Amino acid sequence: MSAPRRPFNWQPYRSAFAFTCGLVSAVAAVTILISSNNKPVEQWLSAKVRPTVLLAICTVVANISIHFLLSEGLPILWWLEARADAPGGHASYERLQNIYNQGMGAWAALLGLVTLRPNRAGLACMAAVLVALNGPFLQRASHVDTERYTTDLSIRARLAREPPRGFSGLKSGRLSMAQALQPGFAAVVKAFSAREDIVLGNDTGCVGTCTTEVEGMGLVVNCTTGEYEYNMQPQLNPSKPGSSSGSIIINYEGGIGFYSDISFERSSTLAMPIAAIRVSTKHKNKEAMKGTGIAQNCTLTPSTVRYPVTITNSTVVLTGNITSDRLIHHSNTTEDFTSSPGPTTFGGLVLSSQLRYNAGARIWFAGAVGNAMQTNGSLGFEFARLPPDAVSISTNTTWTDPMPTILAGLRELMFRAAIAEGARNASLPVQIAPARVTSARQIYRTDGRFLAIAVACVLAGLAGTAPLFWRMWRLGGEDASLDPAVVLVKARRGEVVVVGGQMGYDAVPLEEVKNMNVNVQPQGQYGGQQAPFIQQGGWVAQQPPPGGQYGFQHGQGRQGQPYQGGGGQGYGY
Repeated sequence: MSAPRRPFNWQPYRSAFAFTCGLVSAVAAVTILISSNNKPVEQWLSAKVRPTVLLAICTVVANISIHFLLSEGLPILWWLEARADAPGGHASYERLQNIYNQGMGAWAALLGLVTLRPNRAGLACMAAVLVALNGPFLQRASHVDTERYTTDLSIRARLAREPPRGFSGLKSGRLSMAQALQPGFAAVVKAFSAREDIVLGNDTGCVGTCTTEVEGMGLVVNCTTGEYEYNMQPQLNPSKPGSSSGSIIINYEGGIGFYSDISFERSSTLAMPIAAIRVSTKHKNKEAMKGTGIAQNCTLTPSTVRYPVTITNSTVVLTGNITSDRLIHHSNTTEDFTSSPGPTTFGGLVLSSQLRYNAGARIWFAGAVGNAMQTNGSLGFEFARLPPDAVSISTNTTWTDPMPTILAGLRELMFRAAIAEGARNASLPVQIAPARVTSARQIYRTDGRFLAIAVACVLAGLAGTAPLFWRMWRLGGEDASLDPAVVLVKARRGEVVVVGGQMGYDAVPLEEVKNMNVNVQPQGQYGGQQAPFIQQGGWVAQQPPPGGQYGFQHGQGRQGQPYQGGGGQGYGY
């Protein structure tokens, strides 16, 4: 009678597939995190899936693969240790029990490490526990951050490049200077005073924050700096009839502490010369009662300039200062200084600037009551530097330089006027200017530290389970299993039944089993016929007694009852 056909053993292929899946999951996690690093959220994989979702899948695959390798490798190691031809001889009952306990339970494996009695099964079990840590580390290896980035594009803007004739002010009566503002320019001055946003329009083409230069009517500045003398000391009365020589008198002239003035500067004697604006300032920057202060004179010439600006959607902000504006050409705009009513091109600009920036402060000795100060305008108070606990005006009072503030105000008024005239006059050409766009976007960031730890956990799991499969070919192609019905010791009425043959049992007392060697025998003749052993290779736990051998056949006898089969007795199950 021929032996049953042995089924195909898939165990090596299952194990190789699981090992490959674990390795691929680690490689995939590295690939995902490297490829997504610094990539915009909306661009990476078309924003269809986040890296954390894919990393979670990699974590599940790695955990399942390594735990599957442990479940496959533990029976292989157990059977290799139990074989009679194992290196160093067959294992004892205690040795096999330690392999099983440490491979099946993390606590037993940990005790084996602590007591310095580990085995390959225990190390593999600890590696399988360690691989579970890769999930939290992988999730922390990728996060979303906000990045500011720049791109190039073209923006559209409509500004007046040349000042329209008579755009700012109105003259009346026989006066040659402006007495009122044009309605359009009055709205510009009102928006400037209220610090309203400068709106360029809704069709600029800028999405985000754009930096560019736009052309418009403006002012080109040329300044000189010098000194002026001041004297705030009391004056001595000269000898006069009826007066005592050397008596102290009040110095009503005093000393200039602060001065600012804006006016027209005519560049020729013609009735309609090319207009220019003059700004003069003086300020006392020392505490001394007598000395020299700083005097500045700036001439502003109407011109077409290129303004550096920052545009956020449709709101524009001037950057730099008046010296940052690049000159395109000087304007040929003339100003009418005749004493006749009518519009004035820059008269309204000068008038509004005078009302805002013209100021003065003079200090003098006022006798026994101390010092006095005469002021006009508010700018002198804005730039004065007094001690926080000051109780009176002192000749020690100093002022800071007002010129940068005045020039910035004139510059912004001209820029606002250029935008207002562009919005009012649709016939003006639209400028196309190159710009750099700075926008904010969300990107993925990869933390290499957490990635390294997570991958190390997976590789440790693979490295820890791989030794379980060493010499698995010695099993002769059998599918290793730790099925309790086939392998484990079964307690029955105070006895331990050790598996023998295919499914039979040979009863041995428990005390003897603990000290006996488990001897796995190859298949052979039992009772005169080929005994079909189980696929683990067919084994007996103890040599059969003299006078015969036990043959066993699956399915005969009832559980725990003896039966005849082959050439001997056995126990059914």
